[in-house]
Amino acid sequence: MNRYKLLYEMIKTSGLSSTKVDKGLQAMLDTIRDTLKDGDSVNIDHFGVFESVTLKQRELTNLRDGSKYTSPRTKRVRFRAWKRLKKAIEESEEVLEEG
Repeated sequence: MNRYKLLYEMIKTSGLSSTKVDKGLQAMLDTIRDTLKDGDSVNIDHFGVFESVTLKQRELTNLRDGSKYTSPRTKRVRFRAWKRLKKAIEESEEVLEEG
């Protein structure tokens, strides 16, 4: 699902105008981005946790020529789903398998 399909579903479900839904979604995404940039995590109850994780420097080998190099420290975003979300997805997969 892309952003526009998500907006469409949110408009359909909420009954709000497209402008209000778009502003609300953008505000939520901006808040999550800014919070992660500051190094904090975002916990959305019954959905999951977004957190900023720093990957340490590692020594790697180039498989083509065998030379060694060091990967730089990098930051990544990790998402961990709550059990309720995982369970809902698993239940929907079971329904698909039965059908």
